[in-house]
Amino acid sequence: SFRGLVVLQQGDGDDPARIVGVDDFGDTDWEVLLDDATLLPYFMAPGLEGGWLIGTLGSHDGAAEVTIALYAVSPEGDTTLLWDLSDPEVYEFGLGGVAAHPDGYYLVCTGDTVSALEPDGSSLTPLMTSDPEADFFSFDVAVDGVTGEIGVFGLYGEFALISPEGAVEVLRPLDPENIEYSVWSGIKRADGWYAGGN
Repeated sequence: SFRGLVVLQQGDGDDPARIVGVDDFGDTDWEVLLDDATLLPYFMAPGLEGGWLIGTLGSHDGAAEVTIALYAVSPEGDTTLLWDLSDPEVYEFGLGGVAAHPDGYYLVCTGDTVSALEPDGSSLTPLMTSDPEADFFSFDVAVDGVTGEIGVFGLYGEFALISPEGAVEVLRPLDPENIEYSVWSGIKRADGWYAGGN
């Protein structure tokens, strides 16, 4: 049965972005306003110790130095920068989906890499690398909460698995000559991996 949603809503530069709990009747149950109205959050995962992880794709403040980044958000809405992804020389393909792994770290997709981010922002360690223009454009990620296996969803229909031991198995590589659809998100359910897109 439907038990409600947690929704990330973008702000407009005056009113900050907010995280909203929607109950099973479709009504707002609670909301948390982010303390920085300049942030343009786009991706979100539950926090490992409460709160949330958000990924931003820009800033309402044109003068902001940090635009594409990962932030921890406390249950009260306080934001803490964990990792700056704004440098296009290093992060050429920007930011994709994020997820929380049951082993105590976050997963981050950046087009050419799936990385593990320590919850305190102390390190970002690659788990899988690829060539986004030739074989795999990592766009979203999901986790099997029971086995710890990681599913990686490519922007153009690619799919790979990363085992708990770190082995990467690409089950569906990119075919640049035959792109049928784009994938925007992915999830793990009891009976398999599911992707949504257009």
